[in-house]
Amino acid sequence: MYILLLIIYVLVAVFLITLIMLQQGKGADAGALGGSGASNTVFGSSGSATFLSRLTAIFATIFMIGALVIANINVHRTPAGSGDDLLKRIGETPAQTQPATTPATPTLPTDNPTTPTVPSEPSVPTDDKK
Repeated sequence: MYILLLIIYVLVAVFLITLIMLQQGKGADAGALGGSGASNTVFGSSGSATFLSRLTAIFATIFMIGALVIANINVHRTPAGSGDDLLKRIGETPAQTQPATTPATPTLPTDNPTTPTVPSEPSVPTDDKK
């Protein structure tokens, strides 16, 4: 449904651009688009300029309403793996996500079980000459 709405929105945008490009400025002849005599019979007595202006206003309104609808859908839409999903997973406790298991106890070297072996610090040669 969302993809279909986007396709229709793009088609309305292309048609709106085409309508705007077909219109002529205020100083140009209104009948030059369809011929001076034929425009009065096809588009009415006011000519093609009023017809194209009304059509442009209608498609501009559809374009603006479509933009608001798409923006509203995007606000309430949460795709998988988004930041909102990540924040929800961070707020969960580990007991909810994984079963509780006891960690294995680490084993120490068995050279001398009573005292742990600590590695000695490496000897660094000192330079007494200054």
